[in-house]
Amino acid sequence: EWPLPANKLSMNPQLVDTFMLKHTDYVVGDATTAYPSTLGLTRYQRHLLYVRPDMVVVLDDMRATTPSTFTFIMRNPSNIFTQVGSKIQLNGSDVDADMHMLLPANRTYQNGFDYYYRTDWGGYGQRISNAAPDTSVRFVNIFYPRRPAESTAQLLFSDNTLTVLRLNDEQGTEYTCAISYGHAGAIDVDSLWTDASLAVVAQ
Repeated sequence: EWPLPANKLSMNPQLVDTFMLKHTDYVVGDATTAYPSTLGLTRYQRHLLYVRPDMVVVLDDMRATTPSTFTFIMRNPSNIFTQVGSKIQLNGSDVDADMHMLLPANRTYQNGFDYYYRTDWGGYGQRISNAAPDTSVRFVNIFYPRRPAESTAQLLFSDNTLTVLRLNDEQGTEYTCAISYGHAGAIDVDSLWTDASLAVVAQ
């Protein structure tokens, strides 16, 4: 029975912001109301930053009224997931890719087969959760195709209003990315100064 009847779950996700530039595309969605209010979820916003040609940053900003465990889930009909340190390798038949995890710093992993909610269709899920319950949690993950020289990602700064990270595609380009979700005033991190809500510097 999907989608759920309106009297069981009121879904009203919305697009908060979006814009496209020469080197990047950026989308913010808010899915807070897609979850029952009894869970105490007060914010679930997903920031998607596409850095051309082939790097995607996924930042999930989640808040709750009481300390909670949040879980980032990737699904696939077959088990293509392998954990290697702070990365999850996606070993598909069409393309091999990596997901580099920057936050949360303390996390737990679970991989297994289960059935999708209220269906008889199953698949494998790779789950990453915050190790200690908290009222404010961010997941910061970078996806990119696997290369002989792997791309690298480094977290420069993160708090409840701002995340700054550095991406290196190992092909001569380095990106410093600042993503704001409530930060007021100027951003001054690692030689980056701006008052924009999103900043991406390529060098």
